[in-house]
Amino acid sequence: MTLRDKWSQLLGEAGAAGAGSAAAAALVEEGACLVEELERPVDRSWVAARLDRLAAQVRALVDPDAADATVERVLGAMNKVLFEREGLRGNTDNYYEPANSFVTEVLERRLGIPISLSVVYMCVGRRLGVRLEGVNAPGHFLLRTRNEKNVEVYIDVFAGGVLLDVDGVAALLQRFGWPPERLALPPCPPPMIFARMMRNVAHTLRPPEGGEPARSDGIPSRRTHSFVLCLSQLVQVMKRCGEDGVQFYEPEIALFRATGLARILNP
Repeated sequence: MTLRDKWSQLLGEAGAAGAGSAAAAALVEEGACLVEELERPVDRSWVAARLDRLAAQVRALVDPDAADATVERVLGAMNKVLFEREGLRGNTDNYYEPANSFVTEVLERRLGIPISLSVVYMCVGRRLGVRLEGVNAPGHFLLRTRNEKNVEVYIDVFAGGVLLDVDGVAALLQRFGWPPERLALPPCPPPMIFARMMRNVAHTLRPPEGGEPARSDGIPSRRTHSFVLCLSQLVQVMKRCGEDGVQFYEPEIALFRATGLARILNP
């Protein structure tokens, strides 16, 4: 099955899964692996085993099925394991490093950016029965769930799993320069998570101004190959989920097609 076929199948399944559902979280895990396959092969059994181990550590602290296991208590246990014991954190020193977007690298190096750390958090939560959905906050990425009182709880994973209410989110975004009267926190379903991850990858892999030095054999560098492949799959995902902005990428894809890289565009 080609990479394009894998994305087509995954997006079809994502269209039938409700945001925040267990099925959606499972698709996010597969999508994160497919995003990394833009650059390298992925051992899915290794990824699943690492996530299983993290969830097992949380279960050792709190039984998520117990009557007194509130959402906040389970999230607190997740934070203790992921951030205090395992040391996951935001890569503030090298934010735009490509490895920050790849799930195996995030799990191995314990470094990531908001959306990749949130994907790991969401996948661990799924194993514990915590339903989490992505939130497209302005200039940031958050997770959201509801507690036993049906009150929204937001999680800033990049900040170490800080739990916030709506007012807390408004205050956070205000520090980023976003006025509270324009606060909008739409859900980010799996296809949009994939698109957002691929935009990050494309940004980090984009060749320097003027392009990379040409190789004598005419074969594109690995960086250029991965960048072009990422653009082609990004446009496919954006079209399937109805996102705006495809027109910004298509001229660049057309340029690569004209320079003989068409075979990369249809892997």
